[in-house]
Amino acid sequence: MTVTDNSGATGKDTMQVTVQPEIQLSVISLKLFPNPAKNSTMLEISSDSKESWVFVKLYNLNGLLVLTKEVYRTDYKTLIPIDVNQLQAGTYFIHVTVSSNNTQVLKMIKR
Repeated sequence: MTVTDNSGATGKDTMQVTVQPEIQLSVISLKLFPNPAKNSTMLEISSDSKESWVFVKLYNLNGLLVLTKEVYRTDYKTLIPIDVNQLQAGTYFIHVTVSSNNTQVLKMIKR
């Protein structure tokens, strides 16, 4: 490769480019119940892949992170309990990331 700067000076070097195969995203279905929740809610994750990390982040309407959870899934369907008993009543957003390549956001109401 040859590089030329704005003054016309050039430099040459050899580089190696590796192309990774296309990343296959898993098909993921999320359910949150009960919603509205009083003391706890359950996050159900269904996917066509069996094993993966799940990262759950719960934000209030001000964008403040109020709860985090990390779970390693070992089945096609996983239930993750979320304790919301200590949260104030209101609206929250749950960001669910599966295998760091697929993030979905769910709205949750806390009574």
